[in-house]
Amino acid sequence: MSEPEDVAQSQEVFDDKLAPAPAFVLGWKIPPRRTPDFSVQMPNGERWDAEQSAAYVKAAFEQVKQTLELSFTIGEINVQGDSAAAWIHQRWSRIQIKKGQLRRVDTSACQRETWVNTAAGWRLRLVDSVQPLVWSVDGKRIDPGKNYDPDAPAYVPDVEVASPCTE
Repeated sequence: MSEPEDVAQSQEVFDDKLAPAPAFVLGWKIPPRRTPDFSVQMPNGERWDAEQSAAYVKAAFEQVKQTLELSFTIGEINVQGDSAAAWIHQRWSRIQIKKGQLRRVDTSACQRETWVNTAAGWRLRLVDSVQPLVWSVDGKRIDPGKNYDPDAPAYVPDVEVASPCTE
């Protein structure tokens, strides 16, 4: 059995004289999981394409020094023909650089993901209805809609956001 060249086996050896022990790395090519017309409808009304979304995710992960917990809970799924819309509840706890210091950051959000069944399999076409839920830095709740200010008082929302993801 053979695979297409873009997923075929490759091997590389690097001799690191300062490494305390040998290492072995195993990896595989993950097929694309998004449609060519993928987009994200942001809470502020902006619509991001795949490039903008990837840049945002890359910038976020560059600030993270350690992920403590990351979960995606799939809620209600509505399937209609070759399309499926699912509510996703994301939770991410991490140690990251904020305002020049390492801090514990806990965020949760709810979003709807629309997937389509293509000839190549199920692919993500749209993320919308993004709702930031509870965010905190070093245990203090913050306003997800504002830039982080370590000197700001703890955020107390007027009303908790009603969400398909809240338990």
